[in-house]
Amino acid sequence: MRRLGLGAGAALLACLVMMTVGLLGGPRASVIPWSVLGAATPGPSGPTQTAGPAGAGQVRGINAALREADLSPREVGSVNPHGTATPEGDPIEIRALREVFGEAAERLHVSATKSMHGHMLGAAGAMEAAITVLALAKRQIPPTAHLEQVSADCLGVGHVMGSGVSDASLRAALSNSFAFGGSNAVLAFRRAD
Repeated sequence: MRRLGLGAGAALLACLVMMTVGLLGGPRASVIPWSVLGAATPGPSGPTQTAGPAGAGQVRGINAALREADLSPREVGSVNPHGTATPEGDPIEIRALREVFGEAAERLHVSATKSMHGHMLGAAGAMEAAITVLALAKRQIPPTAHLEQVSADCLGVGHVMGSGVSDASLRAALSNSFAFGGSNAVLAFRRAD
């Protein structure tokens, strides 16, 4: 009988990180210049990941992470959203981004990497955070895979499509995780150089 291992992706990610820094043998990769500047957990607010019908919990979390990181919305160049490609959740998260980023939302690179690696349940946030850090290190934002047309209720941000986007000015990025039951987190990262 097959069983679902909810934390299996997190274990794999931990092994990959340990390999990268040379703790499990194998080639040691170069150190990525980044730091976590802010983290926020808006907390439980209901049975779904939206934290309210208008995404109020998402807005609180994003704003709190920006405050803790001492970042303005204009300094953030990319967001890896929770983005599960649902007709309910995605428009709520995009509305939250538009509310927080205001006019800066139009130039914000939004790349939902779950489209490439799947949900991964308990490991999704860790994987998305790692991808966000790699995007900062390389200044290369991956695309939302298979996104060919943006629905009308998700307009107003810079969706990354095609083969991705290079952005030599990328200095800070967010990774959003909005889970069932309100286990929500927003991480703010900045290049260290």
